[in-house]
Amino acid sequence: SGQPRTMLEVAGAVACAMEISDCEIMADGIPPPAELYRMEADVSRLQNLDFQPGISFEEGIVRTIDWFRKEIGMKK
Repeated sequence: SGQPRTMLEVAGAVACAMEISDCEIMADGIPPPAELYRMEADVSRLQNLDFQPGISFEEGIVRTIDWFRKEIGMKK
């Protein structure tokens, strides 16, 4: 998507994709030493090639979790 995401947003997207509604994801805003608070890829080179992602961030999370479930035999 080319949009920055906080680790809290990523964790929320994973919980949503796994259909986990009874958990509370909390952050105090201060990442521990050596922990990431936010990840952002530089997609400018891809944009210069007129590349556009074929799926959304959320759909990518869902597909990744579905793949992972299949690989380890985990049920929903």
